[in-house]
Amino acid sequence: MLWNDGRGDSLAIMGCPGCQEPGSSGIYRCEECFGGELYCQGCCVKQHLKLPLHRIKKWEGSFFICTSLRALGLRLQLGHMGTMCPSPRAGPSSFVVIHVNGLHYVNIQLCSCPLAPHPRQQLMRHQWFPATVHQPQTCATFQVLRHFHLLSFQSKISTIHFYNALERETENAGLEAPPARYQAFLRMVCEYRHLKMLKRGGQGHDIPGIDATKTGELAVLCPACPHPSIPSNDCSTQPYEIPILLTLAIDANFRLKNRFIGRSDHSLGSGWAYFISTCSGLAALDHANTKSSKGLRITGVVASTCAQHGFLLPQGLGDLQKGEHYCNVDYVVFLSLQSFSALNFIIFSYDIACQWFKKLWVRHTTLPEHLQLDHTSKRTRFVIPKFHMRAHNQHANWAIMNAAANSTKEMSEGSCHDTLDDLWGDWNY
Repeated sequence: MLWNDGRGDSLAIMGCPGCQEPGSSGIYRCEECFGGELYCQGCCVKQHLKLPLHRIKKWEGSFFICTSLRALGLRLQLGHMGTMCPSPRAGPSSFVVIHVNGLHYVNIQLCSCPLAPHPRQQLMRHQWFPATVHQPQTCATFQVLRHFHLLSFQSKISTIHFYNALERETENAGLEAPPARYQAFLRMVCEYRHLKMLKRGGQGHDIPGIDATKTGELAVLCPACPHPSIPSNDCSTQPYEIPILLTLAIDANFRLKNRFIGRSDHSLGSGWAYFISTCSGLAALDHANTKSSKGLRITGVVASTCAQHGFLLPQGLGDLQKGEHYCNVDYVVFLSLQSFSALNFIIFSYDIACQWFKKLWVRHTTLPEHLQLDHTSKRTRFVIPKFHMRAHNQHANWAIMNAAANSTKEMSEGSCHDTLDDLWGDWNY
């Protein structure tokens, strides 16, 4: 470690090992390139024409100081596969790129040729995600977004903690304030999550477009449960009756709360995955004003999962405003059953099933017509999970999702739903 604080093997080298021109001196070291040699300014810039986000240090005679490729004169040309553009246009002077090794000021040149794509497309084609579609001045690399995405799945890290770590990567001494780009990064994370979910759901090649996405279509389905037309030889056409069984596990979680934060934010894909679309009937409930729920938009969530395989069902997650209101639970349960049209035997597993199933079919008639189940032609059974408490262990779905409760609690409604949709998608996967 002390060796790397000095010039190391470069101490015995006179001049720049790159160009070896007389009078040149190697005083610039890249902290990320292998080897740690010191080069002159021209060689350092030349070596980083395709690596514009590396960290550079300058030797000041007895110690290193931090500098940047931008300060050394590197200017990055977008388009033309890295070659010079006949009609270049200078990008914003304060253009910032967020990468896994911190925040960088970068000089860019946009292509202004007659057939040049929009600046946001030029950036995206270089795997830089723009913070806005109009005159972007901030980008995040696909690598840093993917890095955060995987960390959020594995550790449930919040965006603010991850961004603070990036700021410390940029300047850890606190002597200079790094560029303030947290709000832009937060926006890019939300958009990236949404676009990745659409891409994985096959919507990028859907001819009708993204707006034609159906409810629950982006959910990762349980491969072992019965689904319509899967397999192609539908069981309903068989000459003998085959029991098509689904064991539905219903459970509530009162740790996944959400506060009133004073701003409205719509979900980017409301109802397209696991969270039900915002329902005016459910939202009309008066919010509880008890000691435990004061200031909360919701007091928890209710989930409808495949009990045998642990998959959350499409449209199988909904908010709870005041305890386990039967109207909320009924709506979520019967909405999640819409993707199982061929069922003839349903087992409802619920820790309060002995109370919930009373007058269920009476309440069932008050639901929208498309949610009403023809229960007279199906076998139904209501059970209480015998090992309910034992199932609440560190490997269960609620235990894993509870790690995200502190961050989702402070989000707006739309961001909270989108984040939990994303986390549940990873759980199902």
